[in-house]
Amino acid sequence: MEYIPIENLVNLLAHPIRIKISQTQYIEIPPSGTFLRLIMTEIQCATAGEIPVRQDAYIHSSALPAPDGVHYYIVPRKIAGIYHDRDDLLYPYADSRDPLSTEGVLEYLGLRRPDTLIR
Repeated sequence: MEYIPIENLVNLLAHPIRIKISQTQYIEIPPSGTFLRLIMTEIQCATAGEIPVRQDAYIHSSALPAPDGVHYYIVPRKIAGIYHDRDDLLYPYADSRDPLSTEGVLEYLGLRRPDTLIR
């Protein structure tokens, strides 16, 4: 199992996140000041007979730092999935789709990497 020092986490979300590490303890990670947003467009990528096959296409954001082997970037789940080949992207997760909010800070259970397929 890999160990990631907390000081190597960079929050690219527009808000702080609070991660529950025990019943009474939380770690809060403030936003870095750099917010990651992607521009999306829908394209027709194929046809199946007469049926159009469409796909969302995202334009790469220069706000996403290149991997440096040291830092891990906290990004929205969708962005982590789009860049699924990068091991340095993590997203916060909660029990449900909607994290709890306390004092305006979103609370999560931890960080995740995008799902992977084992063959």
